[in-house]
Amino acid sequence: MAARAPCGFLSRIVAFHKTWLSILVLFLLYSTSTNAFYGLSGPRRSQFVSVLYASTPSKLPVVGSSFYAEVRKQATEAVQAGLKAGFEQMEIEFPISPGRIDVSLGEFLDDSREWTREFVRPFTPKGAKLWVIFPDGKEATLAGKRWGGVNFRIMGIDTAMKASKDEPCELQIAVTPGFNVQEYINLEKVRRPGVPMIVVNGNLDRIRGGYYPRIFYPGLYNVKERMLQYFEPVYYLKPAQGGFIFRKFPEEWQQVLAYYDLQPGTGRGRGDKGRKEVLTKVVATSEERPAYNDVVNALKKESLSMARAAQEAQEAAEREAG
Repeated sequence: MAARAPCGFLSRIVAFHKTWLSILVLFLLYSTSTNAFYGLSGPRRSQFVSVLYASTPSKLPVVGSSFYAEVRKQATEAVQAGLKAGFEQMEIEFPISPGRIDVSLGEFLDDSREWTREFVRPFTPKGAKLWVIFPDGKEATLAGKRWGGVNFRIMGIDTAMKASKDEPCELQIAVTPGFNVQEYINLEKVRRPGVPMIVVNGNLDRIRGGYYPRIFYPGLYNVKERMLQYFEPVYYLKPAQGGFIFRKFPEEWQQVLAYYDLQPGTGRGRGDKGRKEVLTKVVATSEERPAYNDVVNALKKESLSMARAAQEAQEAAEREAG
């Protein structure tokens, strides 16, 4: 991994850890109601786990070497559908190194940046009218070095804010904003009427969910009311306790349970050797985005129902054998 200039990167590390410290505090305060926002461990963690595997017909990306490529293909299709539908503010959200909980800030930035390099390829015919915007100038410089010669513009958000209104722009892609409040606020300053903007891994849920109280962040609240709340999550893949929430526009939102196949003697149960197979089941779909707690409750209800059915089937088999 190429070295970063320390000042900008270290400032984002500080913001990163402050953010996650705040998240930890909120989790401790509200864990009884939310039971973890990002799929943290629960009472049935040993059997029902937050992992991402393919499940027909849910069209979910398979964890493995092709995960980012599959996400990129699906996200590109979702964005193209969003552009056709006339959306001017779109969001792409997906996990980095799914299945891990120890992803560093550097890994998050690196993987999101390199994913974006391949994602923008279908849009490169726009040339210099395509703007890829990073919230930190050092990250923009690093992207320029890593990506080599490109025909589109790569810039930090400060540069984008200073750009003349006469400079042509047909598409803006903002990569990983949000490690401090000002990065969200600056999105409005570079936004151009009539020019689509796509945010990649900006964690806009923190804006929607009221993570930043209005009384402490009045400027951010005003930007939220004018702009940020209107981003359409055209591609959304996020863990929830017991499974995950998934949407690929124009498809419906899906609540998906992830669980181990615990059949004995298959190499997939807890007491068996070999690789455990993780299965998925679409529990519910909806046109409207489901509330997180509703998803957790639905997944828990389904997992308990499946466990009871499996136990009853096993008892019936034992009675027949006995």
